[in-house]
Amino acid sequence: MNSNKKSFLKTSAYAVFSQVVSLCCGLVTSLLLPKILGIEHFGYWQYFFLCSSYVGLLHFGFSDGIYLALGGKKFSEINRKQYYPQLLLVSFLQMVIALLVALYSYLFLKGAYQVVFYFLGVYIIVENVYKLLSFVLMATDKMRYYSKTVVIDKVTFLGLLFVFLVLFNKDSFVNVIFSYLCARFIALAFVSTCFGGVFDFTVTSNLFARNNLRATCENMIVGISLTISNLLSTFIIGSGRFFVEHNWGISVFAKISFAVSLSMFVLTFISQIGLVLFPYLCSMEKDRQRQLLDMLTFVIGLFAMVCFIGFVPLSLIIKTWIPKYVDSLSYLMILCPIALFETRMVLVFGTYFKTFRKQIVLLKINLASVLFAVFFYYLSSNVVNCINMLVMGMLVSIILRSYLCQFYLYRYLNVKLDRFVICLEILTSVFMILAYNLFASMLLFSLVYVVSLTILALVRKEKIKYSYLLIKS
Repeated sequence: MNSNKKSFLKTSAYAVFSQVVSLCCGLVTSLLLPKILGIEHFGYWQYFFLCSSYVGLLHFGFSDGIYLALGGKKFSEINRKQYYPQLLLVSFLQMVIALLVALYSYLFLKGAYQVVFYFLGVYIIVENVYKLLSFVLMATDKMRYYSKTVVIDKVTFLGLLFVFLVLFNKDSFVNVIFSYLCARFIALAFVSTCFGGVFDFTVTSNLFARNNLRATCENMIVGISLTISNLLSTFIIGSGRFFVEHNWGISVFAKISFAVSLSMFVLTFISQIGLVLFPYLCSMEKDRQRQLLDMLTFVIGLFAMVCFIGFVPLSLIIKTWIPKYVDSLSYLMILCPIALFETRMVLVFGTYFKTFRKQIVLLKINLASVLFAVFFYYLSSNVVNCINMLVMGMLVSIILRSYLCQFYLYRYLNVKLDRFVICLEILTSVFMILAYNLFASMLLFSLVYVVSLTILALVRKEKIKYSYLLIKS
């Protein structure tokens, strides 16, 4: 086994372990918080969590620009006099934006929403500085240090939740958000220790020098398209949730958010592997990239379909553990296939677009998908007034975006499309939704699931064998 492959496997192992911990903690909190918190308090926590997922836009592409610039380099090769002033400038910008958010909250918001946005102002500083440093680690050979911060963050959050919600019985969304902020701040403190001997602290005197401002803006220009594209990617579902909160209230929003969080567990588990994969794809020959694209697309799709079986025990747990969220099961069944398409998008297609520097193409595809989704949501909420139609729009928009990306990449690399697999994925998703929501039959759902996987395994057994051998090699 060559050293490059060993390094990739070792780094992937760290990433996978951190995501296993993240997955376990996420599963616990997703099932614990709805049980302990009231529906409204859980809704406010989810509203903060939704808003916080878009604060990455406020570094204006700098983190992604750094990630692309440093991809494949060694940590020791970083030009500290070049990058340290830039990191300070962007950190200072986050503080200014946080003050503006706090001022907006004070002047225009009241009650729980005002509290949510006060916390959001603090989170902007903590999260975006954390991301600035983390992206440097992820782009270089320090991925395992970033993986450690993920573990520290999740375990600390879970520990603080246990203290506030279980020991002291403080069942308020305020304590949940406070625990989340504290955990992220501790992760920031840990990741900062990795940079102790790297940056030159004597450059602060000329922080606003023209060359520093120019270099910072250049990195923003390089990364802004990728940043907007990534956020548009999450906005396909996020915008739908904002429509739900605005039209149906915080309680319905809580139930939809509960279903969304459960449907994205597979994505959470393997999303970081894409960050590990990026530096290695950059160094591969085009023929090898072509082979891996088709193999990864097939394998990730197969893996996600296998994970659908988890819906059966999960639905039983929800019915017995938190029956007040049983309405979420119908939404969850519609959203469940999103795991297949979104996981493939994040791990495979998104990584390939970054490797070939096709951020603008990805941005256009995501923008088209968001515009389609928002139009669908507007019709569902303001014209038809049907929440199931809105949730279905989330799935349709994600499928549309996934296949647009797949068709473009396959054409770009001259890879033949497997139309049988595409048809089977779509039909399986449709029949799973119909089986649960129209016939309300868990048995029928399980039967559809098993038959689909069996057909896929029999018809494409040679492709499964080839993919295994390619991974092994």
